[in-house]
Amino acid sequence: YYGDRWVIQSFIRDISERKRTDEMLRESEARFRAMLESAPDALVVVHPTGNIELVNSQTEKLFGYNREQLLCGPIERLIPSRFHAQHLVHRQNYCADPNVRPMGAGLELYAMRSDGREFPVEISLSPLKTDDGLLFTAAVRDITDRRKAERKFHGLLESAPDAMVIVDQKGEILLVNSQTEALFGFPRKELLGKQVETLIPPRYHALHGGHREGFFLDPRIRPMGLNLDLFALRKDGTEFPVEISLSPLETEEQAGPD
Repeated sequence: YYGDRWVIQSFIRDISERKRTDEMLRESEARFRAMLESAPDALVVVHPTGNIELVNSQTEKLFGYNREQLLCGPIERLIPSRFHAQHLVHRQNYCADPNVRPMGAGLELYAMRSDGREFPVEISLSPLKTDDGLLFTAAVRDITDRRKAERKFHGLLESAPDAMVIVDQKGEILLVNSQTEALFGFPRKELLGKQVETLIPPRYHALHGGHREGFFLDPRIRPMGLNLDLFALRKDGTEFPVEISLSPLETEEQAGPD
């Protein structure tokens, strides 16, 4: 009220920058959600307390839940009950040292669908920084088909009449069958991770490394040491003559001679 008149006092502020910022935030969120939905794996964004903040459509398909049933609920809903206590410890440890890494390296991991069925999974974890604090993204992949293929492969390996030794390019023994144990006298656990030269008389060690490198340069099915007398070495130190056939084996990591 000014004198005998009412007047209006106006405060005018330029909000162009705020509108641009808001628009950028909306665009960033839209891009993030588009990336989330286009991912081939189930993606579950989790709060450090264990509550689910966000999921994509692959999560709904894989687990059989509507996202409304999952949001704000505990991540343990997707995990078999026998792993709940252990999972809490893992989550706390991850919160203390968040970084991009596979979950449970070296362990067999299982998830649980809405109907209670369990299935084997691979899980990759990564931290996600937001304005509301740190969240965690779990990328979950169903590996049921891979496990079936692995079981079939191991079944074929064990049923082979000959000793089968699978070796990587560095000469490290990755897999053997029971015939290898019987022939060489080594328990399987004593061979896995050892150099294949463990099964070869010492006088051939220097040459064998070169032969192995040559095979990886030209991997194909062929006999080893054609027209040569080949010998292997048992655990007790006795040598015996052998025939060896080589074949490449494609894996997700690399090819190895069989």
